[in-house]
Amino acid sequence: MKWTYEGREYLESTDDTDLNTIAERIEEGSQSFAEESDDPEIEYPYKGLHLLLSSLDGLITWLCENDSEIEPNHYNDGEEPVYLGRQKKRALEEWYDEHAIFGVEDDEGEAFKQKWDAFWNHRHRIMHGSPDAYYDENIGVATLFFVGLTAHVVKERYDELN
Repeated sequence: MKWTYEGREYLESTDDTDLNTIAERIEEGSQSFAEESDDPEIEYPYKGLHLLLSSLDGLITWLCENDSEIEPNHYNDGEEPVYLGRQKKRALEEWYDEHAIFGVEDDEGEAFKQKWDAFWNHRHRIMHGSPDAYYDENIGVATLFFVGLTAHVVKERYDELN
């Protein structure tokens, strides 16, 4: 939660209106997730987790839009660029590599990249309505972690560009 909070603050410190909007969504999602997790009558933290996953997707899209080597797959009716999931995943993995994120291993020596892949695949199933995808606290905590981590990477990229 601390990394997510710090990441949100980093985004708020930019002059980028999209990043500021995403920061607001992260704040609302974090608060909602915490409230839903504390309420024993709520089985799944839908609202908070959805807002956080949406924020993560927004941050990844921002990275794609600000990378001259990544071309959108197409443009939507609103003339906004659309990046496919594989483009987003590859882009974020490249930025994580650049910031030495994937060099981390857990106590059992499992590479962080494997955990990222498992999270990405589950996130993809949630976003595309798979009946096997689920919202729970474990996914929520992982999402908080990746939102915070990605916000830090976005801030680094923002600073490089400005």
